[in-house]
Amino acid sequence: MTLSQQIDNRVVFICRDDESAWRPNGIQGAPIGSYTTSIDPITKKLRSERAQGNCLHSFSHRNDGRFIELSSEGRGVIAIDTIDPPQSTLAVVRLVTSGQDVDFHLVEGVNAEDLRAYNWSLEGKERFQMYRCPEPPPQWSSTAEEWRSSSTYQTYQQHFSQKLEDAFAAAIQALSIHISADAQNAFDDLIATACRDNPGWFWDIRKAAAVYALTGTFSKDALNRMVYLVQEGIDPESLSFKLTPQQTIKALFDHCKHAAGMLSNEEIWDTQTRCDLLSTSELMRVVQMKAKHKPFFYRWLWRMDGKPDPVLIENPDLYELFREEIISDRHKVMAAFGNNGALEVDYRDQVINSMMRDDGWILEETDRFEEEEQRRKRNNA
Repeated sequence: MTLSQQIDNRVVFICRDDESAWRPNGIQGAPIGSYTTSIDPITKKLRSERAQGNCLHSFSHRNDGRFIELSSEGRGVIAIDTIDPPQSTLAVVRLVTSGQDVDFHLVEGVNAEDLRAYNWSLEGKERFQMYRCPEPPPQWSSTAEEWRSSSTYQTYQQHFSQKLEDAFAAAIQALSIHISADAQNAFDDLIATACRDNPGWFWDIRKAAAVYALTGTFSKDALNRMVYLVQEGIDPESLSFKLTPQQTIKALFDHCKHAAGMLSNEEIWDTQTRCDLLSTSELMRVVQMKAKHKPFFYRWLWRMDGKPDPVLIENPDLYELFREEIISDRHKVMAAFGNNGALEVDYRDQVINSMMRDDGWILEETDRFEEEEQRRKRNNA
């Protein structure tokens, strides 16, 4: 069933330079193509087919010629891969939204390097979709009809158009700080030189990269440090091209992401040991998600002159994670925490104490740990 309603399709080319002279043309002079949209009668999902007709309706320049917005008319969606883009294109963002009777709305953005390989049809884009009529949340216990009558649902519907516009604007803002691959390479060379000449730079980048390699995110300390380095440590005149402060910060984080991918596991855990980047509980979550780090984590827990971290016999989750390894190193554990042939443990830790008894450990439960905690609290009061 072909859609009979108007589809709002807007495309923004984000450019590095002023492209006010640019006009939309097809590649090598061929007509600009489009996609017709329809609803699959079986799956009820939106599908699209390539068409020859040009549905381009209008275009305009803004932001000093660095943003170029195109829009379609009728039921067609602009086939972006048939357009000859501006020379300085950094990224492309598009919005596609249908009318009330079909709940299809998406916002997606692509960096310039990926434009030609990107799938610009509308199928398989569920991860980019937004819904005017969302399904009830998992915790919703009433009926679907009651969900649609709820104040939450009504409020969401009332503000949906603005949410869609906000998502479109946010995507444009996020990709407007992207820089070209050549510019990133030049920036990477600058940072690499700084790291060779300045140990402080080296360790700032190494620490941020190690945390990213372990967790896939940057710590708050790394975020603050990167902003400081951009503001105080990078001379804009040292680059042959201009970057905004936001572009410079993103370029520095992209450099750290690339550096993270180049680190070996040994380098990551050497940095963790030297700089104490993540806590034991944070490292446990890492190992639960990435099993390859398990042996490095266990080695890290013996970092104190070859003695085990007491947490190994205090935390039941950690003991369960390394049960075989701890039992194998029984003599070393006893040498560190044993007392007359028994392992001295906190009487309050009954869960792990029971686990260790099952494994044949001889335990001496004591209140010494509780007394030490109370003494520390009194001293800190």
